[in-house]
Amino acid sequence: DRIYSFNYTNTVEILYDNSIIYHIHGNTTTDIVLGINPDKNDFIETVDTKFLQFKKYFQRVFYKTDIEFIHHINDVRKLPYSNDINLYVMGHSLDSTDEDIIKQIFELAKSIRILYHNDTSVKNNIKNLVEIYGKDGFDRLRQEKDLQFLPHLRYCQELLHITFLSLQVQLIFLL
Repeated sequence: DRIYSFNYTNTVEILYDNSIIYHIHGNTTTDIVLGINPDKNDFIETVDTKFLQFKKYFQRVFYKTDIEFIHHINDVRKLPYSNDINLYVMGHSLDSTDEDIIKQIFELAKSIRILYHNDTSVKNNIKNLVEIYGKDGFDRLRQEKDLQFLPHLRYCQELLHITFLSLQVQLIFLL
């Protein structure tokens, strides 16, 4: 029903024409977000702002690519079925540059399925999630959110033909 895309093209609209799509980093017709990782200095009270304009979180605010996303996240939290969301992640590295968005989306999910291309990509996804959540947080995701890594070839076809049910919301999170 809702797709969060980090891709700048309209490929998602072509594949999922009946879905509501949020381009978190903009798209080819708007300003796009290209940034670097936040670092430990971004989380202290006195932030060095010399390179702030190069950070993704700054650019999302400046270019207003996150406004619809923020409104949607707040709306989803109010829904009666907000505890029944299945999240599918396809083609996203889950890198810490998007940590703030990843945490907000993952927080909503009842279950998380990360579709991977090969062993290298699943290893990188695990590494990146451990970097974001720490080992204990990653273990909690696996237990509380039923986090699973699945080969994409088996599940992508199924996702292209999902029938969205009113009681079971599907969120698709794409590169």
